Amino acid sequence: MLRYLSPARAGPSSRPRSDDPQLSLHVPNYGVVFLPQPEVGDNKPRHDHMLHGELEVTLNAPKRAKSIRVGLRSKIKLDLGPGRRAEETILFERSVEIVSSTADGVWLAAGTQRFDYTIIMPSNLAPHDQHSNGIVYHDLYAEVEGLPSPEEWKAPRSQGSSSSLFGLRGKRSPSAANSKSVSRAASPNRKGGKSGASTPLTPGAQAHPAALSAALSNLASAAAALLAPTPPPRLDRAPSYDDSQRPKEAANGEWLQGTFKTKRSIMLIYNPNPGDGANELHDRASGYVPGLGVWELVLVSDVFTICALLQIKINLASLMPATTVFAVRVLLAQTHSITSPRDPDSQKLTGTKHFVILEQGKRPPAGHLHPDKHYIALWRGPLAGGKDKVDGESGGSVKIDTKARLPNDNVSRPSTLPGVVTPINVSHALVLEVFFSVWGEDDKGQAMKVPGPGGLRMLRVSRPVVLPSVR
Repeated sequence: MLRYLSPARAGPSSRPRSDDPQLSLHVPNYGVVFLPQPEVGDNKPRHDHMLHGELEVTLNAPKRAKSIRVGLRSKIKLDLGPGRRAEETILFERSVEIVSSTADGVWLAAGTQRFDYTIIMPSNLAPHDQHSNGIVYHDLYAEVEGLPSPEEWKAPRSQGSSSSLFGLRGKRSPSAANSKSVSRAASPNRKGGKSGASTPLTPGAQAHPAALSAALSNLASAAAALLAPTPPPRLDRAPSYDDSQRPKEAANGEWLQGTFKTKRSIMLIYNPNPGDGANELHDRASGYVPGLGVWELVLVSDVFTICALLQIKINLASLMPATTVFAVRVLLAQTHSITSPRDPDSQKLTGTKHFVILEQGKRPPAGHLHPDKHYIALWRGPLAGGKDKVDGESGGSVKIDTKARLPNDNVSRPSTLPGVVTPINVSHALVLEVFFSVWGEDDKGQAMKVPGPGGLRMLRVSRPVVLPSVR
């Protein structure tokens, strides 16, 4: 069952190259994490959950990596309606990392190797949840970080000298540019001296403009060379003990280029049973309503969860001859309230869904306030134009004993347990509804001036329940 409920397994986000590492995350129970109900109260200790698992790394050739990281991230996405933008907030994030103690990095041999990890999860972390305007989800992710890829090293290259007399970087020195152009003009032929030689200046003689420019450019180049910092000589590192123990192919091992990632979804399920066993439901309610008489409701489920099989018993034991029962149904009412984690004082968004679990008979259409005998009824007494029998003073009766199934995890959500910290709170109730009327009485039970079909009434009984998730 867990295999079908679990999220998709981890996989690469894009098609990998043949020399890229293949990452795979393994967790118990197909990624479903079971948590007990959190302890309520400031003085009680918190028993945080230890999430254990394995990261599998597969390589075709030995490589080095800077670090290996595994983490858990919880997020919430909200649609807060008109006038407010959508929100995406990180509720929780924690990671563990393997970092090499030397500059050699983490050595990854060719083949498949596994790394164990343990992440401490808070005992009151928000469970996964989804509604029309909000979703909470958890991602378990892994990252293997190598050296920056060549794309990350790319940057606009500066032209000309990297430093100048005026402290400017990335620009060509005007004197250097003149020097290049003048050197060609000063030696149009190879006669009379070496190519590129400047004409000496003598007292009383007028200097040629080209020669003067060449002299100044040489002076500027010499000054720039003197001011440029000289890098220190690079010394080879002495071999370490790890180098001597490493296989020979490690010496020529290449670094991974870039960061490789994978992730998978994690489902958090809380169990309200203190004994960590299955949850049961045994609920009984009864009462008396004028015009309907005595009613009784019994709800039983040996394993009470979402999508559970529910046994329902309904007994209307003292129906009057003038009473008509049109329909009886049982609903699951699910109410959720959403609070923005960025603005806790803002107005909460609330909504309620009703799921019909059992329905016998048919409710009269909306707008028909005084349905007559032409409408289908589950039970109609003789004074209301029906043929159902009435047994003396005890009256008539309607008995229902059947089984029905609750909605599945795709449409309904588990109840939020006390102590769980989450922006989305969910509560449930099982609701009994009985639609009936009494001949000659309005919907408030008062006698009508002109006797006729009675006003439509409804008995509504709500029984709060804690609905656990599938276990």
